[in-house]
Amino acid sequence: MTLRRPASLLDRLAPLSKAILKELDRILTPSKAIPRSLQKAMRYAVFGPGKRIRPILLLEAAKVFGVPIRKALPFAAAVEFVHTYSLVHDDLPCMDDDDYRRGRLTCHKRFGEATAVLVGDALLALAFWSVSEGAKRGRIPSEKALSVLKELSFASGCSGLIAGQVQDLEAEGRTLTLRKLSDVHQKKTGALLTAAIRMGSILGDPSPHELSLISRFGTLFGQVFQLADDILDVIGNFKTLGKPAGSDRKNRKATAVSLLGLDEARRFAADLSLEAHATLDRLETRNTRAFHQFLDYLLERTNQP
Repeated sequence: MTLRRPASLLDRLAPLSKAILKELDRILTPSKAIPRSLQKAMRYAVFGPGKRIRPILLLEAAKVFGVPIRKALPFAAAVEFVHTYSLVHDDLPCMDDDDYRRGRLTCHKRFGEATAVLVGDALLALAFWSVSEGAKRGRIPSEKALSVLKELSFASGCSGLIAGQVQDLEAEGRTLTLRKLSDVHQKKTGALLTAAIRMGSILGDPSPHELSLISRFGTLFGQVFQLADDILDVIGNFKTLGKPAGSDRKNRKATAVSLLGLDEARRFAADLSLEAHATLDRLETRNTRAFHQFLDYLLERTNQP
């Protein structure tokens, strides 16, 4: 299979990113009911520099299955709120203990640990409010709305990213099998990526076969995404990562690179990417070009000098 070049992918997706930022700003409009200090910290966390990959994936999946962007935006915002909450909590001293995120001080370094914990709590609750409000505004049928809600709650809960975070902490300093490491990655990183793709798809009218294929793609994409993250922690720098490189090694994290080595991790990512491309190709009547380009973008980053 000939890989498709990801020409100007981020530039092409800029309008979607702008629409997401506008939706996040709408939802986070200052309110007298919310303490000003909390509002400031929440906005600091949410509006930090970032590619908004998870909400964009949701919007692209919605587009594949014929859903207008305006209807999908509240659900995309919900995914971004969950992702941001997870980053705020991951950065805490009791977790990964990071001082920088997206090129800026982490939330707890800027506002204190207690406020950072509360920011994460508030964003998680706001995510589910955004889903319910989006269902009402978009007149989404209740069955679909409940299915979307189920996807988000599963991915963000004790069987999804929370489980992955627990397993990740427990694996520090240990050598895992590739199968066990992949399970950790699928929960900690892949669960929310897959949920974003499934949520956007469910808002449309995919057949059971199509939903199965797009879900399989989501799982593979999550694995490639985490492999790229592991590789970039070794070959990247502060400019590309937004935080000091080598944090995985410093924290004695179990990663694909520590288990397989850099070259083999790159080959593994390329093999999974090819399988993901092939899975998308089976959605013959749907336009999945953006997803193909996302995969190529991830591989391009892992192969930088």
